[in-house]
Amino acid sequence: DHAVLVKIHDQLVNEPVSMVWASANFLEITNVGVTKLSGLQALAKTWHTDVQDFVAFGDYENDLAMIEGVGYGVAMSNAIPEVKQVANTVVDNHDHAGVGRTLKALLAN
Repeated sequence: DHAVLVKIHDQLVNEPVSMVWASANFLEITNVGVTKLSGLQALAKTWHTDVQDFVAFGDYENDLAMIEGVGYGVAMSNAIPEVKQVANTVVDNHDHAGVGRTLKALLAN
């Protein structure tokens, strides 16, 4: 329920947590500094590589840092405008195989 999530958000706004919307009805609450990008950075460190070597797909506010921080950020066609603005490209959404077709094209190159 969006209204309930807004109340939770408003109650926690001054707490030492990070909050980001993943959709109108999904609020991610994490420790400060924990994002999808920070997860990819940890993975890159383990793999002895860099997130600039990564491709990431996203559509909502919780994907912004990740799309902006990887080497090739891809926004889905149903993404919010902010995600589309920071992405390298925009592709069809998951209902139209956007991820699969994009990965196939990238791997062919």
